[in-house]
Amino acid sequence: MVQASTSLGTRLDGDLWRVRRRAQALQKFIETEDGTDLLTAYKRAANILKKENWTGPQVMSSPEEQGIPQTGEEDPLVLVDEPILKEAIAEIASGQAGADLPQEKALIVALDKAESKASASIEKEDFKGAMAALASLRKPIDDFFDHVTVNDPDSAKRERRLNLLMRFRDAVNQVADFSRIEG
Repeated sequence: MVQASTSLGTRLDGDLWRVRRRAQALQKFIETEDGTDLLTAYKRAANILKKENWTGPQVMSSPEEQGIPQTGEEDPLVLVDEPILKEAIAEIASGQAGADLPQEKALIVALDKAESKASASIEKEDFKGAMAALASLRKPIDDFFDHVTVNDPDSAKRERRLNLLMRFRDAVNQVADFSRIEG
């Protein structure tokens, strides 16, 4: 019997192993109360976004539309000298601008933490840690749905809240494609 010793064979075996470990971590997570509730919240958010046909802000969505090459490492605050203006731009960039309800603010803070923890965990191939980062979103997203009217008559609030749901959906999808999970 010949063993595949090529780097491609090793890479494929490693990729398959990684996919298997990720799937196992996801399965275990979905079987927990946090996982089940987060899946429900994910589907609710995804359904609202689909019903609204919401794709998010389209401002400068591609390098061609922007007219300048992008490296992905641009910091819009680098050239801002005025402290008050710098704070306002940072607030807008974080999605906190205009958040008027504590549940909106709490979800933003939770997403800030969960996104960075999930990314770091995925980098280390710690899929259990990535699922734990998602679990931290359960209470804030539940509170958001319980106390916030997404389709507010005020278009600025509605847009901000839809963008927040989109951010939640995308944060979850960063770890696993929850849209493919039945339940």
